[in-house]
Amino acid sequence: MAVDLNSRIQEIIECLKEQNKLVLELVEIGEKQVEALEIDDIQNINDINVMQEKLGKNLALQEKKRRELVYEVGSILNKNEIKMSDIISTLPEKDKKELQALSDSIMENHQKLEEIHDLSRLLLKQSLKYVQKIMDCIEPQSPKTYGASGQIERSQVPNSLNKSI
Repeated sequence: MAVDLNSRIQEIIECLKEQNKLVLELVEIGEKQVEALEIDDIQNINDINVMQEKLGKNLALQEKKRRELVYEVGSILNKNEIKMSDIISTLPEKDKKELQALSDSIMENHQKLEEIHDLSRLLLKQSLKYVQKIMDCIEPQSPKTYGASGQIERSQVPNSLNKSI
């Protein structure tokens, strides 16, 4: 049983290493996305989105595998509910340090990823507001009013743009 437990622990460590690698790749790609957003490189943004989706799917698969392994370790230890901290506490010092370092690294990199995501979202909102202002300057929205029949009528405001050119 100890061999089975040790092999599962090693699989969890390998799984966490892979997750950390994927999160680091997402951070790197996220930084490239921010740069692309800053210079309005639409093609690069689209390419980055495809890569992010692929990495996100791989990360989700690794997380599923990790959860299954943790569940198996819980079964071996006769515990229904088990967390990574429970597993770490049962390990020899060498594995404990490695697993704790991996967990800390993943958490730190995940925080970086969230910060990049928030920055990207802010840049996108700013871009959309800018585009909306430009659109409003080109063709202002006329106010809606109700006519005598109850139908919505738009008052005719002359466009400031000469469309005959």
